[in-house]
Amino acid sequence: MVKHRSLVKRQRRLPIPLLLAGLAVVVTASGQSSGQEVERIIELIDSGRHQLAVAAAQEVIDRDPRLAMAHALQGYALESLGRIAPAESAYGRAIELDESILLPRLRLGILHGKQRNFGLCIALLEPVLLRIKQDPEALFYLSRSYLETGRGEDGIRIAGEIQANHAKDGRVLLSLASLLMSKGYWNRAENILRLPEVVQADSYSARHGLGVTLFQLGRPEEAVRALDRASVLNPRSEKTRMALVMALLKMGERPRAEAILRSVVTLNPIHAHACFLLGQLLLEQGHHDESVRFLGKAAELAPQNPEYSFELVEAYHLKGDARAAVDHARRLVTRFPNHPGSYLSLATGLKLDGEFDRAKLLLERSLKLASALESSAHRDLWAQAAFHLASILRKEGAFRKSIELLNQVVKERPEPAALLELSHCHIQNGDPGKARPLLEQAMSLDRANPEPRFVHATALLKLGRTAEARKGFELFERLQRARGEKNNPVLRK
Repeated sequence: MVKHRSLVKRQRRLPIPLLLAGLAVVVTASGQSSGQEVERIIELIDSGRHQLAVAAAQEVIDRDPRLAMAHALQGYALESLGRIAPAESAYGRAIELDESILLPRLRLGILHGKQRNFGLCIALLEPVLLRIKQDPEALFYLSRSYLETGRGEDGIRIAGEIQANHAKDGRVLLSLASLLMSKGYWNRAENILRLPEVVQADSYSARHGLGVTLFQLGRPEEAVRALDRASVLNPRSEKTRMALVMALLKMGERPRAEAILRSVVTLNPIHAHACFLLGQLLLEQGHHDESVRFLGKAAELAPQNPEYSFELVEAYHLKGDARAAVDHARRLVTRFPNHPGSYLSLATGLKLDGEFDRAKLLLERSLKLASALESSAHRDLWAQAAFHLASILRKEGAFRKSIELLNQVVKERPEPAALLELSHCHIQNGDPGKARPLLEQAMSLDRANPEPRFVHATALLKLGRTAEARKGFELFERLQRARGEKNNPVLRK
């Protein structure tokens, strides 16, 4: 989740709202003495002497406990001193005594918004919306409270009020853009982040936010340009470099992404996600030893993140260290007993070792856990577990069950490996005609892979289409030579 910037920088002294200017006039009507004392408290607050303001307000309260304005001003002074709990009590007492006074309602609503008490924030600020339109902080927390409580339309409406009433305040608009980013309103955030007032107010934050937004909108090339500009403005920003890495990976610019990741882990060796991404890149390149080192570091730095450990198991497999892969996977089942990936990782290792019965039990457990969850990540795990279980079932001759599983996998994720596995099932089940369109789809998705060509030619041969099969085998040979392979794959038994 994107974190939004605070609308008002943390500071000991709060800005004095315009509404304070009229407070003394309101109180004067109830007595000249009280009015003069309130004016004195306001002067102390305005000059930054908040401790004296608290004491002066207390003197007034001791003489007249029902003077709401004294409680309100004491709360304001306490808040300025960072004493939030007593400030909230003072504001609450002021509201009890006189609900018409805006100051305590406004400040208490903002405090509740900051503390994520969104319902209370709405209850306090919503009734006085027309009176707070010139206070961007109050509007900000009201908008955020609506967005956080499922009232998206109201939240966007208030965001529009902020943009309309504070169009020249770049910092306010930047905070608003950050809020909209945090809730996934990327198009609205982009429009704000491109405003010259925002760029002038904080060029680095505007460029960084724009880059993140463009990436989320599926425009990585533009994201890279924005993030490059942000990097020039703040070369040591880790968050910008990591955002740049993600955009570069989306574009397929792996060498530059790797170089940035290496610089990040050099400057910050305990950056777990940078270690993880670097390990993944190295694994793709076949640098197994270095990949294991970085993925192991990521898993060590963030033991609560199962994804890092799952990738480490995969790296051990590709490195050829089956014992380390299985040992690590066994530990994952103990550490993450409710995660489908734990059982999938161990099952994959046992399957490679030929322990098919145990692998099947684990894969069935993984499927059950993944089926109970709705996220796309868990659907991916379900598909992987189903693929591995189907391949075991095919080896056992249970073609119908294997085909049933693979049909579901291919329906959701028509990837070459699943299409090829399903084709093998149909061919071995005596139905090469059903394999042919699947293989043609696999070939279109991965034109450089010779294996679908070989299996396709085999299917054609079984269908009696000898001439086409011969051409298919010739094309397979050319692709195989281009990849430097020496041995023909054989139709899996």
